[in-house]
Amino acid sequence: ANERTFLHWLSVSVLLGMMALTILKFESLGTISLLVSYGYLGISVLFMLYSLGLFLGRQTKIQSGQRIVSEDIHAPVILTLTLIAAFLTTGCVQMGWSV
Repeated sequence: ANERTFLHWLSVSVLLGMMALTILKFESLGTISLLVSYGYLGISVLFMLYSLGLFLGRQTKIQSGQRIVSEDIHAPVILTLTLIAAFLTTGCVQMGWSV
């Protein structure tokens, strides 16, 4: 289960990274698109690091025989709010609204 959780978090991070690179490809949108793209890249890297830390921490506990609490209430909420903010920002930029 630990590996599956790691792969799920990693897949979300890779998807965000791909979105960032796609936006970065369209540099003609200007400075705002670069900022949005770098924002997505930053979020992607943060969640990659989070998933790696979560995986390694749980793996250490599994190997030492400690009890593992597998419920994570905060990270999915933070991920959802971050994605909503990023999507709204991208939508505003594409519609030409200033943020």
